[in-house]
Amino acid sequence: MDQLRAGIVVTGTEVLTARIVDRNGPWLSTRLRELGFDVAHITVCRDRPADIRVQLDFMREQGVDLICTTGGLGPTADDMTAAIVADFCGRELYLDEAILAKINEIIAGFAQRMNWDAQALDEGSRKQAMVPRGAEILGPAGTAPGLVVGPAEGASGPLVAVLPGPPGELHKIWDEAIQTPALKGLIAQTFVYEEQMIRMLGVPESDIAKTLRDFEVAHGLGDMEITTCLRKGEMEILVSHRPE
Repeated sequence: MDQLRAGIVVTGTEVLTARIVDRNGPWLSTRLRELGFDVAHITVCRDRPADIRVQLDFMREQGVDLICTTGGLGPTADDMTAAIVADFCGRELYLDEAILAKINEIIAGFAQRMNWDAQALDEGSRKQAMVPRGAEILGPAGTAPGLVVGPAEGASGPLVAVLPGPPGELHKIWDEAIQTPALKGLIAQTFVYEEQMIRMLGVPESDIAKTLRDFEVAHGLGDMEITTCLRKGEMEILVSHRPE
């Protein structure tokens, strides 16, 4: 059985332009590896419909089984992830009245205290309550719901987990996402690679490379994956392999 592959799409012009540092990609990569997914790619793109769609198409072309997106779920014009994922999965958007009621309940107190514009709030709430038909709805943790969206009936493609951008909201939504039937079904097919870390001092990378070449010729590495990283004067060698 091959390990299931996952990809992460981080959306946000503020991330791409380094106004904020991406914390979601590394965090999600760790969580996915803990569940047994092979994280193949992490990409970052601007809040532009065409750019987001290109990332989704790229992930599908790479044969990933799960795509996790972060960001782009708010009420402003540049928050477009849910609509783009709906189109990617071949599903229409509809206004979920129950989600709309939840969002309105969440913001009611703030709106009254801050004297926010009622029409603008209503338009923003309705935008966030537009979800792909057939999606599993998560939260909301802030004001926007997360989503787990599969391909339309009769179509094939990866499952997409649409997650919020603020790290605190993402962490809260993630625990709910992995309990959805669709994502639990994928997780049931995974297996977690075992890892061992070897640390060496005073050994150059060239010696390690020669040792690995000689070993592969003599015995073969099979599905073992060996990566090296020089950190603070130490050579870290990470060995990953199937449980057996």
